[in-house]
Amino acid sequence: MAIEFKLIPNRHLGIDGYPMTQRLCVVSTSRYDFYDMARDICEATSLTPADVYAVMIALLHNIHEALLAGRIVELQGLGSFQLTVKSRLCTPDETEQPGFDARRLIHGYKVLFRPTERLKRDLASLATLRRKST
Repeated sequence: MAIEFKLIPNRHLGIDGYPMTQRLCVVSTSRYDFYDMARDICEATSLTPADVYAVMIALLHNIHEALLAGRIVELQGLGSFQLTVKSRLCTPDETEQPGFDARRLIHGYKVLFRPTERLKRDLASLATLRRKST
């Protein structure tokens, strides 16, 4: 399993006072989508394509609904997904105001992924690293 990396400039590149720096980024060589995954599951099991699609669609629906309900979704062997929010800061005085609604502080949502320890070990043990020039 070979993963390619490349160096890309940091966002502050060109701003006076900041040193020129770069960071490492993984080069994605292809996508593995829903249909590729379903096809591979069909080939690896005795399930029909219709059965695999039905299960995968139900799984995606259940993950979606659980996240929207504020639940942490755990997929053994992979990791957990949790809905988080991006919000502006506020003072304790603001929170004590009549009619204060904390939801007005929210300016975005994110889904946080936490890999399992096994996946972390597997990622740490990637033996072949290739550098791609920028």
